[in-house]
Amino acid sequence: MIVDIVMFTRNRLPLLQRTLSHLFERTTSPYRLYVIDDGSDEGNAVYLQGLFDEGKLAGLFLRREGAQFLANWKLAPWIGESEIMVLSDDDILCPRLDPDWLARGLEALATYPRVGLLAPTCPSRPPAIHDELPLGPLMICDKIGTTLTMVRRALFRELVSSIGPDGELGGIIVPRDSTQLSTAWVRAAHTRGFRAAYMMDVYCQHIGAVSARNGEDLSGRMVEPMDLDTLCPPPGWRE
Repeated sequence: MIVDIVMFTRNRLPLLQRTLSHLFERTTSPYRLYVIDDGSDEGNAVYLQGLFDEGKLAGLFLRREGAQFLANWKLAPWIGESEIMVLSDDDILCPRLDPDWLARGLEALATYPRVGLLAPTCPSRPPAIHDELPLGPLMICDKIGTTLTMVRRALFRELVSSIGPDGELGGIIVPRDSTQLSTAWVRAAHTRGFRAAYMMDVYCQHIGAVSARNGEDLSGRMVEPMDLDTLCPPPGWRE
């Protein structure tokens, strides 16, 4: 299976370059990469156009003006065609694993068909865990962001199509400049019979110190991984 990966970016060019270098080097499973740039003015367009010309990107969407994340999320499920797709921010480092993170995620989704959203855990942002039994290497959660999140396309299309004009999803009003969508779309998926989960044996690293969406300072959640190659988390990262 060739998996479609959609990455969202706005400015922060050095982080984007580092994220993509890790993705290119450490993802051995077949994929098609699409990038949505939300009106960047820091040279992203030139860099991304170069990657597209080299054939490293399957598609490139350059917005002249920032549309904020809700509009970009509404576009994402209509890009590509794979049954399972991946969403990623521009500041997520994937690990070096064999089999790689993508292959492990596909196997988990095939094993647990009611898991609709799946992501690797992230040392800088410990996941919110439900008090439920784990599903083998997976742990059910009630909040999930875009840390290489794998999603069933049919479910994702249904979710974004249900976002109301005021940003309402799953009973939560999601403002244009808010990250509350990470909670809202898990809740909405749950009402449709699907759960969200983290892969507890696959770790990624969130390297963004400041959110490009709302200016939130994330430096307090930054953690240097114990192993820069495998990105295994440091001892006690959950605490």
